[in-house]
Amino acid sequence: MIKKLLIALLLLIAGAVVIFFAPAVLRPTLTHETRVMINKTTDEVWDKWTDSKNMGKWIHGFKSIETISGDPMTVGSKYKIVIENEGEVFEATETIKEVVIGEKFAFELDGDIITDVVVVTLVNKGLTTELIQSETITAKGFFWKALFYWMQSSMSEQSQKNLNNLKKFIEES
Repeated sequence: MIKKLLIALLLLIAGAVVIFFAPAVLRPTLTHETRVMINKTTDEVWDKWTDSKNMGKWIHGFKSIETISGDPMTVGSKYKIVIENEGEVFEATETIKEVVIGEKFAFELDGDIITDVVVVTLVNKGLTTELIQSETITAKGFFWKALFYWMQSSMSEQSQKNLNNLKKFIEES
């Protein structure tokens, strides 16, 4: 009886491990999109959003950003960005991939455990602006790929909270 119980317990544990790690193989890259309507013109949104001095006003846990190389707002320029969340410090290198002033900004965040490709598009709606943020996240390592699969809804929620903070900041300034 105990032997059967131990075998059942081992099978249950093995099944849980397989279920936890399966997404690392089946879906190693995560994508999500967040949107916000901002009651300001596209030029106003672009100016506030792209000013690095404002990042701490809307990005949760933002600590700092510093230039590593290149000129501001140019393709290929690199920055070191530091974010702290629940006592954990995340450092990444941000590399600008595309800039279309007033319309589109794409960059890659490369950290120890993830690479996040972010494309932000501004859509002019007259006196309002729709900001669309698309992200493609690739975790580094089998464990992180599995873990981030299970955390994807909380990551998407945090992106949405940041955009809501951005909306509030821009509309109130």
